[in-house]
Amino acid sequence: MRVVPVPVLEDNFAHLLIDELSKQAAAVDPVEPAKVIEAAAREGVIICSVLTTHSHWDHSGGNEEFSKLVPDAVIYGGKHDTYKPFTRLLDDGDTVRVGGIVAKALHTPFHTPGHVCFHCTEVAGGSGAAGGAAAAAAPDAAAAPGVVFTGDALFVAGCGRINGRGTPAQFKRSLVDVIGALPRDTLVYVGHEYTAANLRFATAVEPGNTALAALAEQAKAALAAGKPTVPSTVGTELDANPFLRPASAEVRAFVSARLGEEALASDETVLAGLRSIKDSFGLGSSAGI
Repeated sequence: MRVVPVPVLEDNFAHLLIDELSKQAAAVDPVEPAKVIEAAAREGVIICSVLTTHSHWDHSGGNEEFSKLVPDAVIYGGKHDTYKPFTRLLDDGDTVRVGGIVAKALHTPFHTPGHVCFHCTEVAGGSGAAGGAAAAAAPDAAAAPGVVFTGDALFVAGCGRINGRGTPAQFKRSLVDVIGALPRDTLVYVGHEYTAANLRFATAVEPGNTALAALAEQAKAALAAGKPTVPSTVGTELDANPFLRPASAEVRAFVSARLGEEALASDETVLAGLRSIKDSFGLGSSAGI
C-alpha cells in the first residue's frame, strides 16, 4: 500500500491510494480530476474508485467530471451527504476494496452530516476485484495499521469547523473516540495544507508542549523545502494537536481563561470551546481552518 498526495486548488490535497500488487488505485477527493489522472498515469496505476470524504465543493466538486473521464470508476461517499454523481453511499463501518486494501468508512459528521474518514489497511488474501463493494464489515485486517484519510475532520495540528447541525458531542467523538482511537502509527493524510497556521494556534494553546515544538520544526523544514507536511501520524496528533487533548492542563487553562470555568464541564465543552476560540483567532476565513 502506498499513498501519493496530489496538491490541488490553492491548498487542498487529493490523494492516490495505491495497491502495489494489483496496480489498482482509489482517488481520494479528486476535485481536479485531470491532475489526479495524470498522477495515476505517472505511477502506472488504474483508478478503480473514488473515495469522497464529504460534499463540500472543494472535495466532491470533481466527481461529475471524473465520472466522465473514468466511467468505470465507482464513486463512494457518506450516505448522509449529497453527491453528484455518486455510485454507492457508505454508512459507518462499510468497506471498499481497492485490490488488496480495505478502506473502512468512519462516520465523522460534525463538519458535514455525512463526512467520513477512510481507514485503510492491507488484508490477507491478496487483491480483490476492481472498485470493490460496500460491505457491513471489513475482512480480517493484517497487523499493519495502515493510513487514514481525514478530509476536513482532522488536519495536522488542527481540525475542521463545526458546521450546520454539527454538535460538540459529534466533534469530540469524531476526533477523540474515532480518529484518536486508531493505532498510533496510523499515517494521517489530511485534506488541506493548513499546517503552518494550525501550528501557530496550537503553540498559543500549549506553549509548553515539547511534542508540538518538534512537530513545528519538522513542518517548517518540510515547507521550506517545498514539500507537503503530510503524512502525520495518529500518535503525533494525540501528542501535539490540542483538539485531541481535552485533558491537557494547558488546553483547559487556555479555554477557561477565555470562556470561563463553565467551559470545562466536559471534554465536549472543552473542545467545542477551543474550536470557537480558533474560529476568531485571525488565521483566515477558510471554512476548514
